[in-house]
Amino acid sequence: MNIDVLVFAAPFIAVTALLLIYRKALRIAAVTGGIAILCILATFTTFRAMLVHLASSGIGMAVVVALLVAGAIAAYLDVARGNHKKALMGRNGAGHHLRPFVVVGVFAVAAVLMVAILPQYNAAARHGGGTVVQTIFHPGA
Repeated sequence: MNIDVLVFAAPFIAVTALLLIYRKALRIAAVTGGIAILCILATFTTFRAMLVHLASSGIGMAVVVALLVAGAIAAYLDVARGNHKKALMGRNGAGHHLRPFVVVGVFAVAAVLMVAILPQYNAAARHGGGTVVQTIFHPGA
């Protein structure tokens, strides 16, 4: 456990909590929350190693790519375009103040996992596109 990184994350956690409690500057809260999540992920090395190990499996690769694409689309719609105050699936906007925070957090973690498992993708891509699909759905085959 790396305490220095956790101390670095403390101001980001505090700012995020205050902004979410008072429902002000939701985009800034999303960014500071994403930084806080990455710092917490970097603090616990065993947890990070477990996530990378799970993401390196075949289906884990597909999940990480899907999360990355979904997170990018949701970040564009919720944060960049400002649709975070509109209703989501007929819920009359309930919980809309947490959506940018969740979107940026998922996108940040998926991006870090994608970078961590990039060598597996490169190894499969060198052998052709069919091997990439085979690596995703049948790891170790």
